[in-house]
Amino acid sequence: MSFVNLAMLLPHLGSLRLQRVRLVGSGLRVEAATVSEQATCPGCGLVSDRVHSHYVRHLADTGVGGREVRLDLTVRRFFCAGVHCARRTFAEQVSQLTTRHGRRTVPAADVVQAVAVALGSASASVLVVGSSSDCPQESVQLGGTTRALLGRTRYPVMVVPRPAASRTPFW
Repeated sequence: MSFVNLAMLLPHLGSLRLQRVRLVGSGLRVEAATVSEQATCPGCGLVSDRVHSHYVRHLADTGVGGREVRLDLTVRRFFCAGVHCARRTFAEQVSQLTTRHGRRTVPAADVVQAVAVALGSASASVLVVGSSSDCPQESVQLGGTTRALLGRTRYPVMVVPRPAASRTPFW
């Protein structure tokens, strides 16, 4: 039996300490934690190593092997060291992975943005296309990775009709 280096499958998680990876239903759940000893305050730019608390963020990540991936990331809140800073505490962010108040990883948000641009609609950022059995023949189907990323959200399922040759193009 050979083992796969998870960093090869999920290289954008390389800066984290992976604690557990498991299958949950049809998806993959990755539990990880940050490893840095300090963080920079976004308000004043000072570095702090005084930990206030920690909590778990639940982020949608890009799909792997047609499976949706959810990242349960333990992050810390730090006290700001700046005397005149308006922020007393702040949450650490992982470069190229998390954003403030984000519910998706940066790579996952890039996929959603690419779908929105490809479809030419602001509402496409909440697009979810059901499985081929849920959609009529003339519907546009997205690839497995995009569907794995967007397949289980709280948004309603939208079916985008494929333009017919005799109709005016929908773009």
